[in-house]
Amino acid sequence: MGESGNGYRTGTGPGGWNETVLKNLCEIQPGPSYTRLPAVARTADAGIPLVFPQDLVEGRIADETRNRVPWKTAERFKKFELLPGDIVCVRTGAQQQPALVSGPQAG
Repeated sequence: MGESGNGYRTGTGPGGWNETVLKNLCEIQPGPSYTRLPAVARTADAGIPLVFPQDLVEGRIADETRNRVPWKTAERFKKFELLPGDIVCVRTGAQQQPALVSGPQAG
């Protein structure tokens, strides 16, 4: 988006913003479906934390998530690993505010 010398938006879109398609700005990776990680495969005790819609709270991921999977299961889902700076959002059901992944939440 261009800005004039006094900080006003100078794009051609609504409100002076430039418009683009989201895929031109970032890579979009849908997460695995519930059917690939049924409740029987999850635990609350130990392992790798999973992020579910209820874990997105006020623009961040809750410190303690209720669902985890064993390391061996997590290896099958390596392409869904979260990295610092990733944005996580809900794609189905009740919408939540997107959450930014911070360093401690990566993995």
